Amino acid sequence: DVLEHISNNIDVIQRTVTALRPGGYFYLAVPCESQEQYIFSKERFARFQEWEKDEHVGEQHTYGALSDILKRAGLEIVFSRYTFTFFGKLAWEMETLLHWGNPTMQRLRVVLMPVFKALGLLDILFPIGTGNNLFIAKKRAI
Repeated sequence: DVLEHISNNIDVIQRTVTALRPGGYFYLAVPCESQEQYIFSKERFARFQEWEKDEHVGEQHTYGALSDILKRAGLEIVFSRYTFTFFGKLAWEMETLLHWGNPTMQRLRVVLMPVFKALGLLDILFPIGTGNNLFIAKKRAI
């Protein structure tokens, strides 16, 4: 979750792969598209969107494009999938909305943490739709 904060992140990927030994593993977990779909009203996330605009300066790639980028960089994809799909987004949005609320809402956020964790587990077991990209790849032998 760092590459979305670095412009020209394809170059960073290629340089990292160059530094890997043949057979070395490359783990990548990144958002896939800058235009996120929100479950709750988008207006509720105005504060986050301001931060995101300043912080997310790096290119965000679709799952297919990132797969191609990794293969061209000399990696063999061992495992890949979407993460942070519907249930993960739901947990994040609920937690984020409560985080920016009044003190009572922030306390409720702490009480609901087990619910957020359970939603995270559901996201792993039952991914629904698209989300962030997760890739585990291995550098091909020369």
